[in-house]
Amino acid sequence: MPLRLLNWIHRSNLHAQVAPILAAKLDSSTPVSRAALVNSLRFTITDIGTNPLPAALSSSLLRFLQMLQDPDLKVRRGALLALNCITYNKPTAIREALPEILPMLYEETNKKPELVHQVDLGPFKHHVDDGLELRKAAFECMDTLLDHAPDRLELAQFISHLVGGLKDDHDIKVLCHLMLGKLATSTTSQPVLVASLDSLIEPLRATVCATVKENSVKQQVERHEELVRSGMRAVRSLEKMPEADTSLKFEEFVRATLHTGKLAEKYAAICAEDDVKPVEE
Repeated sequence: MPLRLLNWIHRSNLHAQVAPILAAKLDSSTPVSRAALVNSLRFTITDIGTNPLPAALSSSLLRFLQMLQDPDLKVRRGALLALNCITYNKPTAIREALPEILPMLYEETNKKPELVHQVDLGPFKHHVDDGLELRKAAFECMDTLLDHAPDRLELAQFISHLVGGLKDDHDIKVLCHLMLGKLATSTTSQPVLVASLDSLIEPLRATVCATVKENSVKQQVERHEELVRSGMRAVRSLEKMPEADTSLKFEEFVRATLHTGKLAEKYAAICAEDDVKPVEE
């Protein structure tokens, strides 16, 4: 379906009438058409703004979001972006559907070997991960859900997928560090997070203890330092939880790796920054 037509639908305020028709066309055999249809949902939600979601559109949401299981990468990414948009703007519209949606979302956080391939660049070989943007979008959805629908999340399962993200790409690691910080400051999630500390140690250790190659350029060094600081801030948030010391492995990791040794000065600076940070009301 041409994007001009989709834009006309948005401008004409025909969302309620047209949404069920568009949802019925999601079985199109053309990936480009399916992707355009899924993306239309995101633009529609944005256009509606603070107005109530029309009943006809609300009843079609799940059909659109089931495209998270589409075989085409662009369609799945469109569905992830739509889910993120709905969660941010209209979280009540999907609360009851989350038990069905979350398994599909979590599936997209997993790195899929079949989407990684090697590109021959003459004397160099470069690995391309076609699933990286999908995983980024999936973790962004998790972050939005943590902000807007935390009571609908099964936290142990949520955290288990964060562990995978802590071993992923730079940007995904940083996002997972931020989510750990949010969980660590919530009295509701702290008990579950404390119970999961042992599983967080190794990926956090790998990040804060990583080194750059001697021939790294300035940008690579800066990104590395950013990631190390991000990991340390996550550890600091975890360390401050009231029951964090009940995990002997975590306590040993922080004491032996960050409070002493070559990383101690850098971690002390992170702690000092945290101590002067204004308390959010």
